[in-house]
Amino acid sequence: MKNQFPGYLAKQLIDKLFNNPPDIPDLLLVTGLQGIGKTTWCLELAEYARVSGFSVKGLISLAVFKDGHKVGIDLLNLASTERRKLAVLRSRDLKSTNNFGLCWHFDDETVAWGDSILVEIGSCDLIIIDELGPLEFTHGVGWQAALPLISAREYRLICVVIRPSLVDMAIERWPWGQVMSVTPTLLQEK
Repeated sequence: MKNQFPGYLAKQLIDKLFNNPPDIPDLLLVTGLQGIGKTTWCLELAEYARVSGFSVKGLISLAVFKDGHKVGIDLLNLASTERRKLAVLRSRDLKSTNNFGLCWHFDDETVAWGDSILVEIGSCDLIIIDELGPLEFTHGVGWQAALPLISAREYRLICVVIRPSLVDMAIERWPWGQVMSVTPTLLQEK
């Protein structure tokens, strides 16, 4: 029987949760090119975990498209399924104090909401954070609560989406992490 990504790999990780003692946490750093399917994979993993009886919490950054072009990002709270507008494509004339030269204008209230979700997570089986990027690693803003949450290791599995350019920084901070690169090969049938 052929298995398709992302379901096949998500099922393998959930099976690993069944076989690992609860006191041995795992960190998976999910990386890959923009648009390759990292968020889709995270959503599939969350669904497999829920169906398997695991508690799932965290944040997913969902692309918003208009006329085939990405124009925004919504933030999804995996525990409550509440969704809020996180960012919009920054126009050239938009004056903002929080864009750090990025092409996105982030909504300060939604960023604070996301950070508060991470502060209140506590222990659970699976945490997904999609994604940690330049705001967190180089600018000291964004979801700062994610950094100590990952280090606390009060989970069975945490999957964190990291841009390829930041993987080395993430491994330096969390040397126990394993890197999974999402590539076109993984997206093909196995």
